[in-house]
Amino acid sequence: MVELHVSSTEETYTSCRSQPLFLQMAFDIDGEAKFSVPNVDIRRFMSITEGSQVTVKAIVKEARTDVHLEGSTNVTYRDSPYKVKILDNTPSVFKPGLPFSVFVKVSMQDDSPVLGENSVTVLGIGTYSIPVSNSYLYGTNQFTGSYPLGVRTIDVPPSGVVTVDVDIPFNVSEIKVIVYFKDLSAVQTASKLYSPSNNYLQLTVLDQYLKSGQTVHVRAQATENIGDLRYEILSRGVVCGSGVVNANNQTEVTFGIPLTFKMAPTTHMTSYYMHAEREVVADSIAFNVDGIFENEVSLEMSVNRTEPHTDLEVYVTADPNSVVHLLAVDQSVLLIKTGNDVTPSQVKDGVAKQDVGSKPSDSAFALSLSTTNTRATLQAVGLDVYSNMDLYTSQQPTIQEPYDSTIYGRE
Repeated sequence: MVELHVSSTEETYTSCRSQPLFLQMAFDIDGEAKFSVPNVDIRRFMSITEGSQVTVKAIVKEARTDVHLEGSTNVTYRDSPYKVKILDNTPSVFKPGLPFSVFVKVSMQDDSPVLGENSVTVLGIGTYSIPVSNSYLYGTNQFTGSYPLGVRTIDVPPSGVVTVDVDIPFNVSEIKVIVYFKDLSAVQTASKLYSPSNNYLQLTVLDQYLKSGQTVHVRAQATENIGDLRYEILSRGVVCGSGVVNANNQTEVTFGIPLTFKMAPTTHMTSYYMHAEREVVADSIAFNVDGIFENEVSLEMSVNRTEPHTDLEVYVTADPNSVVHLLAVDQSVLLIKTGNDVTPSQVKDGVAKQDVGSKPSDSAFALSLSTTNTRATLQAVGLDVYSNMDLYTSQQPTIQEPYDSTIYGRE
């Protein structure tokens, strides 16, 4: 028989009660049993809200031996079986005149897809600022306000990832995008990236799930015609590639970059060009690359199951000039069974620690590293930048008007 105790993890004890209140259930078990606890019963014993932690404790009694075993786990309570979130590849800044997209994922709480036909409703709100003269009269040098950018309904694809393209007017300084799905919502805000010359650059990775040995295609879009576009590629904390692309005095150019194992597991890329007014116009991105090993190797067995004193054929395939070591271990040798051998995931984790900068959580998307000013955008990939160019300006300078005594009726 198994006895269940369901209680609130956050509940504190008082002098009147040494143990928390809990919901108790009991049922027979034969090795394994599934159970469910009605939501209405949980609320009778404890106060829970979205995100509350609930402790489930199981006490198993063996009928023949009277041996008691127990185990417990914490469960996060959710008001809804669904969840909606803004993916981290959504930029935190937008660039006037260039595309801006918000990436939204809709799923069940366990990240499984939502079945059936579903849609999300998207509302955009723009905030604007209008400079004003006679700041002494109004007590401010600008007026601010907001207005809706429209409402749309977008169908949710089987992947659950919805791309929301936002058309941003030029007079907007900040936007807010609210996504509604059933009784849930998610909010994303983005600020306008300031440029003294009002020129911007944006990089877009056109491929997904990249691997070493492939070629990644990158599209660069600018708000003015450009000539030479320079780029730097860093991975594992070092520069592993650079180049110059001639955009032929166009606003858009697409170019390919061969990927090597040195660019795995994460590639950080920055690109920039020089504007005539001593300004560096730049953008930075990061994307995942699979394949951290220079040589690929695979291992196959002639049979999946065999008996002692029988022959077993092992097939090893590897790239030319590879050195392959084979290790056969009796599973009863606990010293070598686990924890003492090197696995590919351990090598990947060790290499990833050398990376500098943010990393995408999903290999299907690149991560925008654009931030408040050019210097921070270049530093986001791990570069140290020293220059007498304009790299630091992050907002339009405030012009202090001279005092005008006639505003107050004085000569």
